[in-house]
Amino acid sequence: MNNNNIGKEYGTKDIANMVDIAESTVRKYAQALEKAGYRFIKNENGFRIYTDNDVFVFNEVKNLSKKNAMPVERIAKMIVFNQKQKIRDEAESDTLEKIQSNQQESSDIAQYDNRFNKLMNQLDKLNMIEDIVKELQEIKEVNRQLTERVQEQEKFIKESLEKRDRQLMESLNHALEFRQARIEAAIAEKETQKGFFSRFLSKKGKGK
Repeated sequence: MNNNNIGKEYGTKDIANMVDIAESTVRKYAQALEKAGYRFIKNENGFRIYTDNDVFVFNEVKNLSKKNAMPVERIAKMIVFNQKQKIRDEAESDTLEKIQSNQQESSDIAQYDNRFNKLMNQLDKLNMIEDIVKELQEIKEVNRQLTERVQEQEKFIKESLEKRDRQLMESLNHALEFRQARIEAAIAEKETQKGFFSRFLSKKGKGK
């Protein structure tokens, strides 16, 4: 996760003073957050640049760690998950608003269709056919424009949902890859230890 509203920029020492923690603790929190998927802004040399949003996150990590005595790694995962959930909820809320807007425009189209039908029924009764035809053409043009707007918004909603799904799948895949890598590393370490003890016992047996 990252903060698009950069605002002020701070260094490690600034964060330590603002949050009232040691600089080493700032680095520890930052590493745990990055490991959980949080993204910090970095300069051209690769050093982290902290923002006001990061200050809030560091305070949250500190308070949860102090209040609940939870491991920093677990707190970092909770914070990143909550931020992702918030972004997802906001995206779904925006999508719902666009759907409601489309429904309203669809209702407007239906009203114009009704008006169009009424005018068609009155053509035989009215003498000013040219004016009526002109109004009908205007209504048809409005309908066409509204239809295009609905189609454009439906396309936008579809693309937004597909993009959200891709991002969620990428996050899930990263998490699974990381977990698999840890499992494989643990297995490799056990195999190495097993081989070492086997060679040790073999040498000891030959020594006898």
